[in-house]
Amino acid sequence: MKYTKLLINLSLLLLVIIIFWVTAEITTRILEPKARYEFNNTFQYFEYDSLLGWKQRTNTSGVSYVVDSAFYLEINSKSIRDVESNYSKPNDTIRIEFFGDSFTWGSGVNWSQRYTTIFGNEINKGSKKYEIINFGLCGYGTDQEYLLLKTEGIKYEPDFVVFAYDNDLADVAFDRAFTYPKPFFILENNTLKNINNPVPIRKDWKSLNIDEENTLIKINRFLSYSSFFVFLRNKLINIDLLRNYLHTHYGYFRYYYPDINKTFEVIDTLLLESKKIVEDNNATFIIVLIPGKTQVYGIGDTLEIDHLINFGKANNITVINLLPGLKQSKNKKLYFDIDCHFSIEGNKIAGELLAKEFGKLSGIPVLINTCFNVRKEPIVCTPYDSYFTKNMEVIQNG
Repeated sequence: MKYTKLLINLSLLLLVIIIFWVTAEITTRILEPKARYEFNNTFQYFEYDSLLGWKQRTNTSGVSYVVDSAFYLEINSKSIRDVESNYSKPNDTIRIEFFGDSFTWGSGVNWSQRYTTIFGNEINKGSKKYEIINFGLCGYGTDQEYLLLKTEGIKYEPDFVVFAYDNDLADVAFDRAFTYPKPFFILENNTLKNINNPVPIRKDWKSLNIDEENTLIKINRFLSYSSFFVFLRNKLINIDLLRNYLHTHYGYFRYYYPDINKTFEVIDTLLLESKKIVEDNNATFIIVLIPGKTQVYGIGDTLEIDHLINFGKANNITVINLLPGLKQSKNKKLYFDIDCHFSIEGNKIAGELLAKEFGKLSGIPVLINTCFNVRKEPIVCTPYDSYFTKNMEVIQNG
Protein backbone atom coordinates (compact mmCIF):
# COMPACT_ATOMS: atom_id res chain seq x y z
CA MET A 1 0.00 0.00 0.00
CA LYS A 2 2.82 2.34 0.95
CA TYR A 3 4.65 1.78 -2.34
CA THR A 4 1.42 2.08 -4.33
CA LYS A 5 0.78 5.54 -2.86
CA LEU A 6 4.38 6.56 -3.58
CA LEU A 7 4.04 5.35 -7.17
CA ILE A 8 0.79 7.33 -7.60
CA ASN A 9 2.44 10.48 -6.22
CA LEU A 10 5.44 10.09 -8.51
CA SER A 11 3.15 9.53 -11.49
CA LEU A 12 1.17 12.66 -10.63
CA LEU A 13 4.41 14.64 -10.25
CA LEU A 14 5.63 13.37 -13.61
CA LEU A 15 2.28 14.29 -15.19
CA VAL A 16 2.46 17.81 -13.74
CA ILE A 17 6.03 18.21 -15.07
CA ILE A 18 5.00 16.99 -18.53
CA ILE A 19 1.97 19.33 -18.62
CA PHE A 20 4.13 22.25 -17.45
CA TRP A 21 6.85 21.53 -20.01
CA VAL A 22 4.41 21.10 -22.89
CA THR A 23 2.66 24.35 -21.94
CA ALA A 24 5.98 26.18 -21.63
CA GLU A 25 7.15 24.71 -24.94
CA ILE A 26 4.03 25.87 -26.78
CA THR A 27 4.24 29.34 -25.19
CA THR A 28 7.93 29.70 -26.02
CA ARG A 29 7.41 28.64 -29.64
CA ILE A 30 4.64 31.21 -30.02
CA LEU A 31 6.34 34.15 -28.29
CA GLU A 32 10.07 33.63 -28.88
CA PRO A 33 11.81 34.24 -32.26
CA LYS A 34 11.85 31.09 -34.35
CA ALA A 35 14.89 29.59 -36.03
CA ARG A 36 14.48 29.59 -39.81
CA TYR A 37 17.16 26.92 -40.22
CA GLU A 38 17.91 24.10 -37.83
CA PHE A 39 21.53 23.54 -38.78
CA ASN A 40 24.77 25.41 -39.44
CA ASN A 41 26.84 24.12 -42.35
CA THR A 42 29.49 26.86 -42.40
CA PHE A 43 32.40 24.59 -41.52
CA GLN A 44 31.94 22.52 -44.67
CA TYR A 45 33.51 25.49 -46.47
CA PHE A 46 36.59 25.37 -44.21
CA GLU A 47 39.55 23.02 -44.01
CA TYR A 48 42.42 22.23 -41.67
CA ASP A 49 45.46 24.49 -41.63
CA SER A 50 48.53 23.55 -39.63
CA LEU A 51 49.34 27.16 -38.71
CA LEU A 52 45.94 28.84 -38.36
CA GLY A 53 43.82 25.87 -37.26
CA TRP A 54 41.38 26.32 -40.14
CA LYS A 55 41.04 28.33 -43.31
CA GLN A 56 38.54 28.63 -46.14
CA ARG A 57 38.55 26.17 -49.00
CA THR A 58 39.87 27.84 -52.12
CA ASN A 59 37.61 28.36 -55.17
CA THR A 60 34.52 27.26 -53.26
CA SER A 61 31.00 28.63 -53.43
CA GLY A 62 27.55 27.75 -52.15
CA VAL A 63 24.81 28.58 -49.70
CA SER A 64 25.55 28.65 -45.97
CA TYR A 65 23.02 28.60 -43.14
CA VAL A 66 22.77 30.04 -39.65
CA VAL A 67 19.62 29.95 -37.53
CA ASP A 68 18.27 33.26 -38.85
CA SER A 69 19.56 33.37 -42.39
CA ALA A 70 20.71 31.67 -45.56
CA PHE A 71 23.48 33.49 -47.41
CA TYR A 72 25.77 32.97 -50.36
CA LEU A 73 29.49 32.27 -50.03
CA GLU A 74 32.17 32.64 -52.65
CA ILE A 75 35.78 32.00 -51.66
CA ASN A 76 38.53 33.04 -54.04
CA SER A 77 41.74 31.31 -55.12
CA LYS A 78 43.66 32.68 -52.13
CA SER A 79 41.25 31.39 -49.49
CA ILE A 80 39.53 34.75 -48.93
CA ARG A 81 35.79 35.45 -49.02
CA ASP A 82 36.25 38.39 -51.35
CA VAL A 83 36.88 39.31 -54.96
CA GLU A 84 40.21 38.32 -56.46
CA SER A 85 43.10 40.69 -55.70
CA ASN A 86 46.71 40.54 -56.83
CA TYR A 87 49.51 40.87 -54.32
CA SER A 88 50.75 43.86 -56.26
CA LYS A 89 48.62 46.94 -55.53
CA PRO A 90 47.17 48.83 -58.52
CA ASN A 91 48.47 52.32 -59.16
CA ASP A 92 46.62 55.25 -57.58
CA THR A 93 44.83 52.88 -55.20
CA ILE A 94 44.70 53.00 -51.43
CA ARG A 95 44.40 49.45 -50.12
CA ILE A 96 42.69 48.73 -46.79
CA GLU A 97 42.77 45.25 -45.20
CA PHE A 98 40.34 44.02 -42.56
CA PHE A 99 41.08 41.18 -40.16
CA GLY A 100 38.44 39.86 -37.77
CA ASP A 101 36.08 37.07 -36.82
CA SER A 102 32.60 36.13 -38.03
CA PHE A 103 31.31 39.71 -37.69
CA THR A 104 33.88 40.85 -40.24
CA TRP A 105 33.55 37.69 -42.32
CA GLY A 106 29.84 38.48 -42.63
CA SER A 107 28.03 35.62 -40.94
CA GLY A 108 24.42 35.57 -42.10
CA VAL A 109 24.77 38.09 -44.92
CA ASN A 110 25.91 38.16 -48.54
CA TRP A 111 29.19 39.72 -49.67
CA SER A 112 27.52 42.96 -50.80
CA GLN A 113 25.79 43.33 -47.40
CA ARG A 114 28.87 43.10 -45.17
CA TYR A 115 29.91 46.17 -43.22
CA THR A 116 33.31 46.16 -44.96
CA THR A 117 31.63 46.32 -48.37
CA ILE A 118 29.32 49.12 -47.18
CA PHE A 119 32.38 50.93 -45.81
CA GLY A 120 34.17 50.58 -49.14
CA ASN A 121 31.16 51.90 -51.06
CA GLU A 122 30.97 54.94 -48.78
CA ILE A 123 34.62 55.98 -48.89
CA ASN A 124 34.80 55.46 -52.67
CA LYS A 125 32.21 58.21 -53.17
CA GLY A 126 35.08 60.71 -53.02
CA SER A 127 37.86 61.38 -55.52
CA LYS A 128 40.30 58.81 -54.17
CA LYS A 129 40.19 55.14 -55.09
CA TYR A 130 40.10 52.61 -52.24
CA GLU A 131 40.31 48.84 -52.41
CA ILE A 132 39.01 46.75 -49.53
CA ILE A 133 40.27 43.23 -48.81
CA ASN A 134 38.41 41.29 -46.12
CA PHE A 135 40.48 38.58 -44.37
CA GLY A 136 37.83 37.92 -41.70
CA LEU A 137 36.97 34.35 -40.77
CA CYS A 138 34.62 32.67 -38.30
CA GLY A 139 36.15 31.95 -34.92
CA TYR A 140 39.38 33.84 -35.52
CA GLY A 141 40.96 35.75 -32.65
CA THR A 142 43.83 38.21 -32.43
CA ASP A 143 46.29 35.29 -32.49
CA GLN A 144 45.11 33.91 -35.86
CA GLU A 145 44.73 37.41 -37.30
CA TYR A 146 48.33 38.20 -36.35
CA LEU A 147 49.57 35.02 -38.05
CA LEU A 148 47.44 35.64 -41.14
CA LEU A 149 48.71 39.21 -41.42
CA LYS A 150 52.30 38.07 -41.01
CA THR A 151 52.17 35.23 -43.54
CA GLU A 152 49.68 36.50 -46.12
CA GLY A 153 48.13 39.89 -45.50
CA ILE A 154 51.31 41.93 -45.70
CA LYS A 155 52.03 40.54 -49.18
CA TYR A 156 49.19 42.69 -50.56
CA GLU A 157 51.03 45.96 -49.88
CA PRO A 158 48.31 47.50 -47.68
CA ASP A 159 48.14 51.19 -46.83
CA PHE A 160 45.89 50.54 -43.84
CA VAL A 161 45.43 47.39 -41.78
CA VAL A 162 42.32 47.18 -39.60
CA PHE A 163 41.97 44.65 -36.79
CA ALA A 164 38.25 44.39 -35.98
CA TYR A 165 38.07 43.37 -32.33
CA ASP A 166 35.02 41.54 -31.03
CA ASN A 167 35.28 38.95 -28.24
CA ASP A 168 38.96 38.11 -28.61
CA LEU A 169 39.47 37.53 -24.90
CA ALA A 170 37.49 34.31 -25.27
CA ASP A 171 39.35 33.36 -28.46
CA VAL A 172 42.91 33.91 -27.23
CA ALA A 173 42.37 32.37 -23.77
CA PHE A 174 42.02 28.82 -25.10
CA ASP A 175 43.77 26.43 -27.47
CA ARG A 176 40.56 25.54 -29.32
CA ALA A 177 37.29 27.09 -30.43
CA PHE A 178 34.07 25.06 -30.59
CA THR A 179 36.21 21.89 -30.18
CA TYR A 180 38.44 22.91 -33.14
CA PRO A 181 42.17 23.14 -32.23
CA LYS A 182 43.84 26.48 -32.96
CA PRO A 183 47.11 28.36 -32.32
CA PHE A 184 47.78 29.14 -28.68
CA PHE A 185 50.21 31.85 -27.63
CA ILE A 186 51.86 32.38 -24.28
CA LEU A 187 54.40 34.94 -23.15
CA GLU A 188 57.81 33.54 -22.31
CA ASN A 189 60.30 36.16 -21.13
CA ASN A 190 57.98 38.82 -22.62
CA THR A 191 58.21 37.11 -26.02
CA LEU A 192 55.31 35.49 -27.86
CA LYS A 193 55.51 31.71 -28.14
CA ASN A 194 52.99 29.60 -30.08
CA ILE A 195 52.83 26.31 -28.19
CA ASN A 196 50.23 24.81 -30.54
CA ASN A 197 52.32 24.78 -33.71
CA PRO A 198 51.55 22.80 -35.74
CA VAL A 199 47.91 22.80 -34.76
CA PRO A 200 46.62 19.26 -34.03
CA ILE A 201 44.41 17.97 -36.84
CA ARG A 202 40.78 16.92 -36.45
CA LYS A 203 39.11 14.00 -38.17
CA ASP A 204 35.97 15.75 -39.38
CA TRP A 205 35.89 19.29 -40.77
CA LYS A 206 32.28 19.40 -41.97
CA SER A 207 30.55 19.48 -38.59
CA LEU A 208 31.26 19.25 -34.90
CA ASN A 209 32.60 15.78 -34.17
CA ILE A 210 30.15 14.22 -31.72
CA ASP A 211 32.74 11.63 -30.66
CA GLU A 212 34.99 14.40 -29.34
CA GLU A 213 32.25 16.02 -27.26
CA ASN A 214 31.77 15.30 -23.59
CA THR A 215 28.51 14.06 -22.06
CA LEU A 216 27.19 17.49 -21.10
CA ILE A 217 27.57 18.82 -24.64
CA LYS A 218 25.80 15.76 -26.08
CA ILE A 219 22.89 16.21 -23.64
CA ASN A 220 22.77 19.91 -24.47
CA ARG A 221 22.67 19.14 -28.20
CA PHE A 222 19.78 16.68 -27.72
CA LEU A 223 17.73 18.97 -25.45
CA SER A 224 18.25 21.91 -27.80
CA TYR A 225 15.44 20.54 -29.94
CA SER A 226 13.21 22.01 -27.23
CA SER A 227 12.61 25.77 -27.60
CA PHE A 228 11.79 26.09 -23.90
CA PHE A 229 15.06 24.41 -22.92
CA VAL A 230 17.04 26.79 -25.17
CA PHE A 231 15.21 29.77 -23.66
CA LEU A 232 15.85 28.54 -20.11
CA ARG A 233 19.49 27.68 -20.82
CA ASN A 234 20.24 31.09 -22.34
CA LYS A 235 18.77 32.83 -19.29
CA LEU A 236 20.69 30.67 -16.82
CA ILE A 237 24.13 30.99 -18.44
CA ASN A 238 23.94 34.74 -17.90
CA ILE A 239 24.33 34.02 -14.18
CA ASP A 240 28.08 34.41 -13.57
CA LEU A 241 28.41 31.73 -10.88
CA LEU A 242 26.69 29.07 -12.98
CA ARG A 243 28.46 29.79 -16.26
CA ASN A 244 31.86 29.90 -14.58
CA TYR A 245 31.21 26.52 -12.95
CA LEU A 246 30.10 24.97 -16.23
CA HIS A 247 33.13 26.19 -18.11
CA THR A 248 35.56 25.22 -15.37
CA HIS A 249 34.24 21.67 -15.14
CA TYR A 250 33.13 21.00 -18.72
CA GLY A 251 35.12 23.34 -20.94
CA TYR A 252 32.14 24.29 -23.09
CA PHE A 253 30.95 27.77 -22.18
CA ARG A 254 33.51 30.38 -23.21
CA TYR A 255 32.50 33.12 -20.79
CA TYR A 256 35.04 32.22 -18.12
CA TYR A 257 38.73 32.96 -18.65
CA PRO A 258 41.51 31.17 -16.74
CA ASP A 259 43.48 34.40 -16.24
CA ILE A 260 42.12 37.62 -17.70
CA ASN A 261 45.24 39.67 -17.05
CA LYS A 262 47.57 37.15 -18.69
CA THR A 263 45.26 36.83 -21.68
CA PHE A 264 45.13 40.61 -22.06
CA GLU A 265 48.94 40.69 -21.95
CA VAL A 266 49.07 38.18 -24.82
CA ILE A 267 46.47 40.15 -26.82
CA ASP A 268 48.33 43.42 -26.23
CA THR A 269 51.60 41.87 -27.39
CA LEU A 270 49.94 40.37 -30.48
CA LEU A 271 48.52 43.79 -31.36
CA LEU A 272 51.88 45.51 -30.85
CA GLU A 273 53.63 42.92 -33.00
CA SER A 274 50.98 43.38 -35.68
CA LYS A 275 51.43 47.15 -35.49
CA LYS A 276 55.17 46.74 -35.96
CA ILE A 277 54.70 44.54 -39.05
CA VAL A 278 52.30 47.08 -40.53
CA GLU A 279 54.44 50.14 -39.81
CA ASP A 280 57.61 48.42 -41.01
CA ASN A 281 55.80 48.22 -44.36
CA ASN A 282 54.88 51.92 -44.36
CA ALA A 283 51.22 51.31 -43.55
CA THR A 284 48.88 52.44 -40.76
CA PHE A 285 47.49 50.12 -38.09
CA ILE A 286 43.94 50.69 -36.79
CA ILE A 287 41.76 48.84 -34.28
CA VAL A 288 37.97 48.85 -34.72
CA LEU A 289 35.84 47.78 -31.76
CA ILE A 290 32.80 45.67 -32.72
CA PRO A 291 30.26 45.62 -29.86
CA GLY A 292 28.01 42.68 -29.17
CA LYS A 293 24.23 42.73 -28.92
CA THR A 294 24.21 42.88 -25.11
CA GLN A 295 26.61 45.83 -25.10
CA VAL A 296 24.52 47.88 -27.55
CA TYR A 297 21.31 47.19 -25.64
CA GLY A 298 22.81 48.07 -22.29
CA ILE A 299 23.23 44.84 -20.31
CA GLY A 300 26.69 43.63 -21.38
CA ASP A 301 29.96 44.69 -19.79
CA THR A 302 32.52 46.73 -21.72
CA LEU A 303 35.63 45.23 -20.14
CA GLU A 304 37.37 44.51 -23.44
CA ILE A 305 36.26 47.75 -25.10
CA ASP A 306 37.56 49.84 -22.18
CA HIS A 307 40.84 47.94 -22.17
CA LEU A 308 41.41 48.43 -25.90
CA ILE A 309 40.62 52.16 -25.76
CA ASN A 310 43.20 52.66 -23.01
CA PHE A 311 45.66 50.39 -24.80
CA GLY A 312 45.33 52.42 -28.00
CA LYS A 313 45.96 55.70 -26.17
CA ALA A 314 49.03 54.29 -24.45
CA ASN A 315 50.53 52.92 -27.67
CA ASN A 316 49.64 55.58 -30.21
CA ILE A 317 47.14 53.34 -32.04
CA THR A 318 43.96 54.72 -33.56
CA VAL A 319 40.98 52.93 -31.99
CA ILE A 320 37.54 53.40 -33.55
CA ASN A 321 34.75 52.46 -31.15
CA LEU A 322 31.45 51.69 -32.90
CA LEU A 323 29.51 51.26 -29.64
CA PRO A 324 28.35 54.90 -29.17
CA GLY A 325 27.12 55.17 -32.77
CA LEU A 326 25.31 51.84 -32.66
CA LYS A 327 23.67 52.75 -29.36
CA GLN A 328 22.15 55.77 -31.07
CA SER A 329 20.60 53.41 -33.63
CA LYS A 330 19.50 50.68 -31.20
CA ASN A 331 15.84 51.27 -32.03
CA LYS A 332 16.65 49.60 -35.36
CA LYS A 333 17.18 45.89 -35.86
CA LEU A 334 20.99 45.81 -35.67
CA TYR A 335 21.37 42.09 -34.92
CA PHE A 336 19.56 38.91 -35.91
CA ASP A 337 16.77 37.75 -33.60
CA ILE A 338 18.49 34.57 -32.45
CA ASP A 339 21.99 34.67 -33.91
CA CYS A 340 24.38 37.15 -32.27
CA HIS A 341 25.73 38.76 -35.46
CA PHE A 342 24.91 41.97 -37.28
CA SER A 343 21.75 41.84 -39.37
CA ILE A 344 21.70 43.37 -42.85
CA GLU A 345 20.65 46.67 -41.26
CA GLY A 346 23.33 46.35 -38.57
CA ASN A 347 26.03 45.78 -41.18
CA LYS A 348 24.81 48.81 -43.12
CA ILE A 349 24.89 51.14 -40.12
CA ALA A 350 28.24 49.78 -38.90
CA GLY A 351 29.77 50.31 -42.35
CA GLU A 352 28.46 53.85 -42.57
CA LEU A 353 29.66 54.69 -39.05
CA LEU A 354 33.10 53.30 -39.82
CA ALA A 355 33.31 55.33 -43.04
CA LYS A 356 32.52 58.53 -41.12
CA GLU A 357 35.12 57.77 -38.44
CA PHE A 358 37.69 56.81 -41.05
CA GLY A 359 37.06 60.06 -42.89
CA LYS A 360 37.89 62.03 -39.76
CA LEU A 361 41.39 60.55 -39.75
CA SER A 362 42.43 62.67 -42.73
CA GLY A 363 41.49 65.78 -40.76
CA ILE A 364 43.97 65.04 -37.97
CA PRO A 365 47.20 67.05 -38.38
CA VAL A 366 50.32 64.86 -38.30
CA LEU A 367 53.94 65.97 -38.03
CA ILE A 368 56.17 63.63 -40.05
CA ASN A 369 59.95 63.66 -39.90
CA THR A 370 60.87 61.96 -43.16
CA CYS A 371 63.34 61.74 -46.00
CA PHE A 372 60.31 61.23 -48.32
CA ASN A 373 61.36 57.70 -49.13
CA VAL A 374 58.37 55.76 -50.47
CA ARG A 375 58.15 52.00 -50.55
CA LYS A 376 59.54 50.51 -53.79
CA GLU A 377 60.49 53.95 -55.08
CA PRO A 378 63.82 55.84 -54.96
CA ILE A 379 64.35 58.71 -52.54
CA VAL A 380 62.78 61.81 -54.08
CA CYS A 381 64.53 65.16 -54.31
CA THR A 382 61.87 67.57 -53.03
CA PRO A 383 58.72 67.65 -50.88
CA TYR A 384 56.91 68.67 -54.09
CA ASP A 385 57.71 65.27 -55.61
CA SER A 386 56.62 63.44 -52.47
CA TYR A 387 53.33 65.34 -52.42
CA PHE A 388 52.25 63.67 -55.64
CA THR A 389 53.86 60.33 -54.88
CA LYS A 390 52.01 59.76 -51.60
CA ASN A 391 48.75 61.56 -52.41
CA MET A 392 49.22 63.77 -49.37
CA GLU A 393 46.72 66.54 -48.70
CA VAL A 394 49.21 69.03 -47.19
CA ILE A 395 52.95 69.14 -46.49
CA GLN A 396 54.51 71.70 -44.16
CA ASN A 397 58.19 72.12 -44.97
CA GLY A 398 60.50 74.10 -42.76
